[in-house]
Amino acid sequence: MGKSLILTYILWLFGGGLGLHHFYLGRDRQAFVWWSTFAGGFGLGWIRDIWRIPEYVADANESVEYMRHLVESMRFYKTPPFSGVRFAGQLFVGSFFGYLALLAVPEEIAEGNSYIRMLLIPAAVAIGVDIVANIGRQTTSFKYTLVAGYAICFLVLADPNSVVHIAVLCSIVSQYFRTYRRVTPKKRHVCVRITILGAGGTVIILMWMLFLGNNASITTADGETIKLRDAVQHFFNSPAWRELKNTVYKIYQRARTEGWERVYDEFVEALDPRGEKNAYKVLDLDGNATQDQITKKYRKLAKEWHPDRHPKSKEEAQAKFIEIQQAYETLSNIKLERARRNKQSRDTTSSSFKNVG
Repeated sequence: MGKSLILTYILWLFGGGLGLHHFYLGRDRQAFVWWSTFAGGFGLGWIRDIWRIPEYVADANESVEYMRHLVESMRFYKTPPFSGVRFAGQLFVGSFFGYLALLAVPEEIAEGNSYIRMLLIPAAVAIGVDIVANIGRQTTSFKYTLVAGYAICFLVLADPNSVVHIAVLCSIVSQYFRTYRRVTPKKRHVCVRITILGAGGTVIILMWMLFLGNNASITTADGETIKLRDAVQHFFNSPAWRELKNTVYKIYQRARTEGWERVYDEFVEALDPRGEKNAYKVLDLDGNATQDQITKKYRKLAKEWHPDRHPKSKEEAQAKFIEIQQAYETLSNIKLERARRNKQSRDTTSSSFKNVG
């Protein structure tokens, strides 16, 4: 079945930042780039897709016109024409992955083991460059791209921020060995595609976690700076975490004995979605108060907090007065609704008995 242009634009609009439209069209590498670099380079790729999507759909559907143009290009050009956009994408993604690898290695580890960054950074850059190079109908040699990265990996020793230099050389070598993808790759099952993308996504997330854990910090009320990884470790040893674990365990045990539905109902009730508990609290009444008691207490508090009786703190009194009014209206409406439902229930029961008789 052919790919829909309209559906592609819908996926672009609502999931374009995650590359859903590219995944739908079978452009998994581009989907991964879009997801891992925040909508294709902080949104630039996502915006560019507005006018590129028709061509992507034609490619996915292998339309007659698109394939005719592709065959003519392959005959006329021995190698695909140079694309400045693709080259810029290779530079960006290669540098992005390289810097992420750089920051994922803690300074205290890198100082005594410099070879870790020498091995990790060129590989990350080469992978990023190669992914972009293999998008669409083009391909290149990952082997030579990787060799180019390691050829100048010694620069990392002199300057860890030489990631861009490695990305430039890898992109140039990748472009030099670019060729047309003349054989259409065998289509993988969607589960396999998701597994591969998931594995790549896991690596990216892990590197972000290492980066944040090693570099992010929080500041206490006393002005003391604590690394995020230390704060997280302390949290998992804190009384608050132990109490939370015990609470969750008790809820689980209760749900097993009394049923999840009852636990859910009690949870919703505790959230006070109708504002009933808060209204009782505002009027200083218990949950068994009658409508007469509610009205009596409302009149008393409304008189007590009327703004005219508090000329020195009129704004505070006005806010309290409005809160009292809202609480009274909330409880009155709830009481009225319950009385209506009870009447309907009684009428239904009475009707049922008459029909039986």
